[in-house]
Amino acid sequence: MSGDYAALITTVILAALLVGSVQTYALFRRWTSVYVDAARLLVDSTNRSRKAIQRGVEPDPADTDAIIEIISKPRRFLYRSAAAFLAVAVWVAVCTTLVVVQIDVLRWAATNQPPKDPDLARLSFYVAAGAVVLLVAEGVLRVLFQAGSSLSQALRDYESMTSEERRTFYRALGARVASTPTARAGGDPANSDGTANST
Repeated sequence: MSGDYAALITTVILAALLVGSVQTYALFRRWTSVYVDAARLLVDSTNRSRKAIQRGVEPDPADTDAIIEIISKPRRFLYRSAAAFLAVAVWVAVCTTLVVVQIDVLRWAATNQPPKDPDLARLSFYVAAGAVVLLVAEGVLRVLFQAGSSLSQALRDYESMTSEERRTFYRALGARVASTPTARAGGDPANSDGTANST
């Protein structure tokens, strides 16, 4: 452990703490928003139902269905918020560890003629490196998860065709391909205007 290393590792830890704090805040809001939105929907649906009863009419079925859905299936909100809760727990643990290590580094730097303390140097390196790796890994995993979710949604929206519909579809595709200028020119983009190259 040296003064230069303490300054360097402090910079890395503070940068990781800044990003980790932002991530923790965003993930915590995402986690709690599931329950906040459900509570808001429950209150709004109940209020609209009460006003409908006061007017002497039946409550809107959409409101009663929403109330029943929220009350009867609380586990659905747990499933929706489980990933965000796990991410929050991980980042809280990481940020807490970073703060503890940073305090130890500052205590070492504030000591008059501090000892070498290779254990602290090794610990601070592992913690800072782990936080950086987690930041990169989370970004990659988030992109992959979003891509997988989009692909899964696209597959769910896909409507299978009957054999007759499939044959008609492929005939339409073939006719469209055959009618393009490139296809008429024999696949040569240079002949897409219908003229032949002169030699």
